[in-house]
Amino acid sequence: MLVRFAVLGTALIAATGAWLLHAHAPRESQRAYTQLNGSTDQRFPIWALQRAGAVRRMFVMWHPECTGAAIWRWSAREFNGRYRFRRRGREFSVGEAHDGPRDGDWSSRVSLSVNGALSANGLSASGTLHGHVKWSQAGRTEVTCDTGPVGWHVAAPQ
Repeated sequence: MLVRFAVLGTALIAATGAWLLHAHAPRESQRAYTQLNGSTDQRFPIWALQRAGAVRRMFVMWHPECTGAAIWRWSAREFNGRYRFRRRGREFSVGEAHDGPRDGDWSSRVSLSVNGALSANGLSASGTLHGHVKWSQAGRTEVTCDTGPVGWHVAAPQ
């Protein structure tokens, strides 16, 4: 009987502690995301999730033009919790670089940067992206593919 009271008392204390922690949780963690949808100047889809006046996630598609006869059809990237968004007020930037596909003794390096600004009301954002692909063979860069600056705009559904 004493063991039952001890277990019940421990459970009651743990539940009370959990309730108190939840009641004092920051309101930001309880706010919903606003999804912003749009397109790039290349007519590819792009979306962003913002919460509390800051973009927290993005999905981007892009297509670079290549030198020579090389072709890079398109690329897509989702910037999620694994990527660090740098913020300054409503302005933000995020980027990444990674090894791309290999083709025989050819290797590629892909990089993408996205810069933008969220509107004051958080219902739209716009900016530019820049994608680059470098193809190398035997350590020498042979082919490059580049978007140049590509504009984009997203907005909350009406």
